[in-house]
Amino acid sequence: MTREAANARRVSAGLEFDLIVMDVMMPGENGVALTLSLRIAGDVAVIKFTVRAVFMKGEDQPALHDNGFWELTSGTGAFAGKRGVGALTIEPAGGSNRAFTLTGEIGDAP
Repeated sequence: MTREAANARRVSAGLEFDLIVMDVMMPGENGVALTLSLRIAGDVAVIKFTVRAVFMKGEDQPALHDNGFWELTSGTGAFAGKRGVGALTIEPAGGSNRAFTLTGEIGDAP
């Protein structure tokens, strides 16, 4: 995992992907351009997700509620010609780690 496009390009060189989850608003080159420039082979789903962080009043401090939605925008292999959309739930998973749960539907593109 990396926070900016130039580093993502360096660390991903020569790797094969099963899933690409990219931030479209990452610093430098945006995630869409970076994803399209990668040499993608095999069964790879390209998912765009949007997260909205909301702080709500908690007992001692504000509580963060960050959820959103995902969209299967393209893919290769088994994901070629597929589209999908659904909900994205983010839960604490210890320390600064988060567990992402995606629910929704994937089907043939219209």
